[in-house]
Amino acid sequence: MEKEKKVHYVDNKVFFAEMEKWKTEIEESTEVDDLPPMVTEYMGECFYKIATHLSYRPNFINYTYREEMIGDGIENCIRYAKNFNPEKSRNPFAYFTQIIYYAFIRRIQKEKKQLAHTQEITVVYQCGNHSQRLRWGLCGMYRNTHIQRAQITT
Repeated sequence: MEKEKKVHYVDNKVFFAEMEKWKTEIEESTEVDDLPPMVTEYMGECFYKIATHLSYRPNFINYTYREEMIGDGIENCIRYAKNFNPEKSRNPFAYFTQIIYYAFIRRIQKEKKQLAHTQEITVVYQCGNHSQRLRWGLCGMYRNTHIQRAQITT
C-alpha cells in the first residue's frame, strides 16, 4: 500500500523550471540590450499563493492590514525575482517565502510606527501643550500635573 503524496499549493519542481526558463530569458535580453521579460503568469500565481498562505499563519492572521502585507510581499517578489540563482538553490518556494515573510515584518513595523504617530497626534491634540507632554511623557501625567497646579493657584 503506497502512501499518497500531498498536493501542495505550489509545485516546487514546476516553479523551479519556470524560474530557470525566465532567468535564461533575462540573460538573453541583457545580451541584446533589450528590456527584461515580464514575470510570467504562473510565477505571479505562485507569488500570490505563497503570500496568501503565509498570511494565514498565526503570527500574521489577525492584522487588519493583511491585504497590504500580501501586496507588499508580491511586490518584493517581483522586484527581487531576478536575484534568484538556480545554480545556488533549487528551491524557489523557500526563497520567495523568505522574501514575503520579511515584507510582512516590514509592513507590520511600518503600520505600528504609523499607529504610534497617530496616537501621539491624538494625545497632543487632547492635551494641548506639546512641550509639556514631551517633558512628562504621558498625557495623563500632564493632566494630573495641570490639575494640581490649578488647585494650588486657586
